[in-house]
Amino acid sequence: MPTCKELLTEFLHSTTRNVWIMHEDISIYVRKSHRLIEGELVDTFDIANVVVAEHAIGTGVFKAAIQHAETFGLVVF
Repeated sequence: MPTCKELLTEFLHSTTRNVWIMHEDISIYVRKSHRLIEGELVDTFDIANVVVAEHAIGTGVFKAAIQHAETFGLVVF
């Protein structure tokens, strides 16, 4: 099974605009979009919904997903 980071990377490199990324510890509904921020059109990574398995709460799995998206130069919204 691919890791959550691998699934995120695959999504971010695809032409798909929104998707549920499901992994054993976390499920995240995400979108790629553009937002006007301070007068500039910026590529964003929108997090619409997050479900973290009870045993994974507090382990940093969600934080790791956000940090990975930021490595692509996207503003996380």
